[in-house]
Formats: sequence, C-alpha cells, structure tokens
Amino acid sequence: MSPTKAIYPLLLVFLVSLVTIESNGQSSNALDSLPPTISNCPVNSIEVADSVCEFIIQDYTGIPLVEDDSTATPDLIITQWPLAGTILSGHGTSQTVTLTVTDANGNSADCSFEINLEDHMDPVIACPEDVTVSADSAACEATDVILGLPL
Repeated sequence: MSPTKAIYPLLLVFLVSLVTIESNGQSSNALDSLPPTISNCPVNSIEVADSVCEFIIQDYTGIPLVEDDSTATPDLIITQWPLAGTILSGHGTSQTVTLTVTDANGNSADCSFEINLEDHMDPVIACPEDVTVSADSAACEATDVILGLPL
C-alpha cells in the first residue's frame, strides 16, 4: 500500500488598518468603531409658559461638549430632537429633548434631558354687565332672564 497524501488548506488572515492623516494633523482610522463623547448635557428644566400657555424649544446643540478619537471636533455633527422651534403647550407638559453627536464614520452618542412646562399666569375673566329684573309679584320670581356670557 502506498501512503496517502493529505492536502490541508492554508488560511491566511490579514488585518489591514487604513489610517489617514488629515491636514490638521489628526489621524483617522477607517476601522473606527468608537462613538464620540458628549458631556455637559443640559439639565432637566422647568420652563414657564407664555401668555398663550406655550413655550418654544430653543436650539440646545451648542451647549454640550463633544469630542472624538478620529473626527476633528468641528466636523462632528450635533442634532437635536425635537427640533428647535417646536412649540410645547399646556401646564404640566413634559418633553424629552435628545442631543446626538455623530462622527465621520457614523458612530454616535447621545444625551437627553426633560423640559417641564408650567403655567404661572392667573386666568382672566370679564364678567357681563349687571342685570336688573322685576320679579313676578305673585310668584316672587323672574323667568326668561338673559344674563350674558363671561368673556
């Protein structure tokens, strides 16, 4: 009998890391999987409704501090939900605002805070004019009196 030959496949694995050096001296790794960091998120707040019981959400994207290991800070994208200009209305309304920072490789991190709306304005009422009526002498009452509506 002749000896049997065995053929074993050879598996070679190469790890290639692509690194670019940007004009500002920052390096960027094409295999970046780390999210950016976000800190100094706004804290929960109580906002007072205006005269029509509304509050307009501000642009909070400039408040947090953000940085990333592979994307220069000015190139990080910060978004906000709900968008600045969104109107909240009604006493006791609560809205979560989320800020998200995204790097050039699509990695993201976020932070959130609550806005609670309070109405501190007293309601205003204007009463109708006084009404004078004559009562029926036999029944000591008046019927079909029109009082008007408060404003």
